[in-house]
Amino acid sequence: MAKRTKPINVRRIQRHTNIIIVLMHFCWHHQTIPSVVLAGLIGNISYEWPTIVSNTLLHTFMYPHFAGIWNAYPILLVLGAWQLIVGLSFSVYAIIVGCDGSFYAQLWGLLMYITYTIGYLNEHFHLIDRLIVFISTTRHPSKTF
Repeated sequence: MAKRTKPINVRRIQRHTNIIIVLMHFCWHHQTIPSVVLAGLIGNISYEWPTIVSNTLLHTFMYPHFAGIWNAYPILLVLGAWQLIVGLSFSVYAIIVGCDGSFYAQLWGLLMYITYTIGYLNEHFHLIDRLIVFISTTRHPSKTF
């Protein structure tokens, strides 16, 4: 007699996957920010001031929003995108032009902004969910011998 298997509940898997992605984002974000700041300080990266101003402005609106004092979500959405655009732009500019400071610190900052951009796009446009759906709908069953 064949064993009856339960069907996989895709929503349950997706719920856990989204939680894991959010937790990974916070772990990654809180582990890498100090390293980027340290690399900037040690590497004497002076071109980062627009990014620092953008980050300060973002956090100025973020804390009242998370405290429930003020719904600043639309402002945070724009400021988050602005900070990523500024950070990526200045990081690429510094590498292309050859700004003062450590090349490795500049490269590390660029890598961090790329990962933050991927996280931002996934959070607001659900790229991971769309990729999972795309892969599951385009996958063809393979024949095993």
